[in-house]
Amino acid sequence: MLRGPKRVTATYLWDLDRDTFQLGQMLRNNWLQCDESDLSADGQWFSYHAATPCFDDAVSGSGYHVVSRPPFLHAVYLDPGYGAKEEAALYPPTPEHLRHEFCANVFSSLSREGWTRTDPESTARWHYSKQVTKRWRLVRCMHNSGPEYKKDRSLPANYNSHVLIRDDGLRIPKPDWEWADRDQGQLVFGTKGQILRAQHLNRDGPVEPRVLFDFRDIRFQRIRAPYDTQK
Repeated sequence: MLRGPKRVTATYLWDLDRDTFQLGQMLRNNWLQCDESDLSADGQWFSYHAATPCFDDAVSGSGYHVVSRPPFLHAVYLDPGYGAKEEAALYPPTPEHLRHEFCANVFSSLSREGWTRTDPESTARWHYSKQVTKRWRLVRCMHNSGPEYKKDRSLPANYNSHVLIRDDGLRIPKPDWEWADRDQGQLVFGTKGQILRAQHLNRDGPVEPRVLFDFRDIRFQRIRAPYDTQK
């Protein structure tokens, strides 16, 4: 999932074996909560929360929870939140058995993916750690309306930064890494509109990371999900 400028969100299917990316769909003028999104264990279903804001009134608009077929965003099932009566009439609610396929929140997702709560490395609200190699550990710093946001409203209210920690205690802050994780013993991360992979980490950190995909030239386009039967 990629959150772009002007309230645009795009979804991609990332083949980790081939490092190829397939564009799913784009959502415009909606606040899609990335931390409240999840894939089912079999990869057949995608769950996300979104809101349609009323730009003249920050507390108005409508919210809803969608279950779709990845990498697409078009609803198969929809559960309305506040003010989403019209959307609710178009789709059936999520079946009870499918609700249990998804983690209840971002912390459950992190635990499932091998992250553990760790000591603070910044002023972020939450810190989670994962071993990348025998020598290097990655810490995800989850900022949530903290002191930085109160001082500088140009910053997003919710965002991530990261810290790489060597086994001897050396710390390398990565404030511009919006997302990072381990894949097949390698470090992958997203920064400044790009996804990169570092196949090796030496004593100084990532060695010659390779750009896997550059999202910076992506422009909004309307894409119809193959299972969308509405006219």
